[in-house]
Amino acid sequence: MYLDMKRIFPLASAASVTGGFYLSVAGAMMAIFSRDLGVSVAELALLGSMYGVSMVIRGLSAPYVLRFGPVWLLRLAPVCVAIGVALMIGENSALMVLLGAGLCAYGAAATSIVNPAVFVGREGVRYLAIITGIASTVSIISPLAFALAERLWPGYGRFALLLILVPALAESIMAWRAPTVSFRAFLGTCSARSVRAESAGAAAAQTAMTPETSVAQAGSATEQQLPQLTKRAVALQVLRLLMVAGVEFAFYAWSVERLMQVHATLAQASALATVFAVGMAVGRIGAARLLHYRYASATLQLLGLIGAGIVGFVPSVIGVGLGLLIAGLGTSCLFAIAATDFSGLPTVQPQAASSVVNVVSGIGALLAPLALGAILTFAGLQVGFVLIMALYLLLFVVPRPRFSM
Repeated sequence: MYLDMKRIFPLASAASVTGGFYLSVAGAMMAIFSRDLGVSVAELALLGSMYGVSMVIRGLSAPYVLRFGPVWLLRLAPVCVAIGVALMIGENSALMVLLGAGLCAYGAAATSIVNPAVFVGREGVRYLAIITGIASTVSIISPLAFALAERLWPGYGRFALLLILVPALAESIMAWRAPTVSFRAFLGTCSARSVRAESAGAAAAQTAMTPETSVAQAGSATEQQLPQLTKRAVALQVLRLLMVAGVEFAFYAWSVERLMQVHATLAQASALATVFAVGMAVGRIGAARLLHYRYASATLQLLGLIGAGIVGFVPSVIGVGLGLLIAGLGTSCLFAIAATDFSGLPTVQPQAASSVVNVVSGIGALLAPLALGAILTFAGLQVGFVLIMALYLLLFVVPRPRFSM
């Protein structure tokens, strides 16, 4: 049982703000903790990939944790965020900081499976567009908080992480006020009869509660049996999801480090890195109505390719900032295009599509920042941006499904 979209919208919005905050500050956190812990930024590459790891875990667990709705998931997520923030702020060990980042990312990534499961159909698109806009706005503001903290209190930039507790607290309060089954039922430790009774009681507690899905509909992506003729199409769209997620998360994770390479200070780099998020937000708002045109995807990919080239090879702060803006514009709608192309494939059910999109995107978000970290150690970050440019070029080669052309 899910709350109706109108009633769950504020709760989902708070969860999305939490997720948007963490996602956009990965680069700043890597630079700050590299300085504070006295380790190379490459040793903290996993910090930039934690959200991707969390998306994979969330995607795999989606059929189980969402079988009675998202409420318990959103009750527990802020606890993970709070514990993770405490570890990152209070510890001076790289291992403990990475553990804290993992817990914080896991809590923040709850929105990645909640939103596709709750906001469906024509009505859901409207709510989801608003929530995406909110998250994009937060992704612009949150790195500025790190830059301001570092500017006002040099050496204490990590304490800007405390701001993520504001939306997490709002999320927790609203989630605990929302009706759902007991925790025993959520864990599956009581009988089916008692679960049905509790579900009926929760439905009676709020008249707006309506069934949006059922246990029978829920299933993992691996259980979906696709016709032989569509296997190649599925593989190609999975590859596109991997590449799109890879380039997006790579920019979020490594833009601050690239700006510092061209002699921006930590505070300046943290602030200027937000132009990628600005490009993402502007692109999502401005290009949303143009995505049905035949060459919309190719145009966005070209902008991303140009932006990556400028970021990687123009040796000036202004040049890198301009490149990040162009790359943000180009990357903004690529994930929406790739995810929609996949979910629209014949015989792919929406619930399975949500799980697959999260798992595949999480893998891409995990591998790309780690690959750039390894390349930074052995060959320099510019070579890493060659890899990003190669991914954009491959997007031109890997075809979209015919129905989406």
